[in-house]
Amino acid sequence: MYLKESSLNVGIRTAQARHISQYFKDKQVRILELGSGNGKWSVSFKRLGYYNLIAVDRDGSSRGVYEQNGIDFKIVDLEIDKIPYDDSSFDAIVGFDVIEHIHDCSHLMKEVKRVLKDDGILILETPDIDLTGDSFWNDSTHVTPYDTDSLNTLYWKNGIEPLALHHFNVRPPFGLLRLWKMFPSLLYTGDSIICIGRKAEC
Repeated sequence: MYLKESSLNVGIRTAQARHISQYFKDKQVRILELGSGNGKWSVSFKRLGYYNLIAVDRDGSSRGVYEQNGIDFKIVDLEIDKIPYDDSSFDAIVGFDVIEHIHDCSHLMKEVKRVLKDDGILILETPDIDLTGDSFWNDSTHVTPYDTDSLNTLYWKNGIEPLALHHFNVRPPFGLLRLWKMFPSLLYTGDSIICIGRKAEC
């Protein structure tokens, strides 16, 4: 079972993953992807040479994608389940378009902090309600909107120090024209926000 995407989307996501990976350059780091969906982000990191990848999602319909790409996968409901790994298991944890689907992130953040190593990196991305407006609710599975302030607060109150917080994704005209190849800053012009944070040492 192969992940089917357009070359444009693959190109943009690979470029985004390359920029994000500046926070964990060592290819041996152990990375956990939360709410991994169809595997597109885990596969992107695999293309960049990261091989110690684990993905969790409550839907197992894309299990074949992970098996095909040599990525460990487990079914986990992030809102209620314990992440099935020991304390301080991961160097980096990433989640793209996940937290807006969770009513209350307190359990998830407690688990994230538990399995993330001291000084480990947490990266979460979500639509910015200030930019999406009412269109945020067009997805019936969206339950919790975030803006820059509330995402920043989510990190601080759970013991994660934000290192960078900015907009993310590519506006449609820039994407179609592939201008992001010449101007990488265009990868951060979309209507989502991304926060990179580091777990403080206990």
